[in-house]
Amino acid sequence: MESLKIKDQSSSVINIALTIYDPSGTYTRHAGVVIASVLRSTQTPVCFYILHDETLSADNRNKILETYRSNASSDVGGVHFLDISEHFDGYKTPDVDEMCRRFTRGSLYRLCIHEILPELQGVIYLDCDIVVHLDIYNLWKEYMDDGGRHTICGVYGNRGSSTPDMTVPREEIVTDKRGLNRERYILIQACWCLISPDCARNIERAPC
Repeated sequence: MESLKIKDQSSSVINIALTIYDPSGTYTRHAGVVIASVLRSTQTPVCFYILHDETLSADNRNKILETYRSNASSDVGGVHFLDISEHFDGYKTPDVDEMCRRFTRGSLYRLCIHEILPELQGVIYLDCDIVVHLDIYNLWKEYMDDGGRHTICGVYGNRGSSTPDMTVPREEIVTDKRGLNRERYILIQACWCLISPDCARNIERAPC
């Protein structure tokens, strides 16, 4: 990961995270569309955090920076590039690419936000197939007005038979080779979501 000191500016700056996995070199342009649409629709300063791996080329990185400079209305905010290649290379079991199957490993990068950006009180995650045409500050304000008490806020759908029993110890949960339990499968439509890294870390530390 790049060496940089991230300071939480939640009160004055909207934090937005995007993820890029781009072996073909053509995916990054979609991230550029997201960034441009956010900046053109939002007056509040925005800080973008790009979680990526070695597939992000120097040329595409420069294009993202140019897109930001061309559309930003304020000198406050900016773009931070965070290379998380080593973070995922450390997972030997299960095999990340096998687990993803029809998706790419890039679809899992959002799950690292609370580990990669621990200093932030809150961050909005956006998929790169989104065009923002309303002021995203309205979503950010709703989260901040709530005091950031929720770990993840998004579009919820239950794919299981019922809400999982959260009192069942982790070691008693039976999963398939991809680490899933179909009876406990809850879907959060994470094309966008608000994440509280601090709350997520507290859940990690909590006993099962």
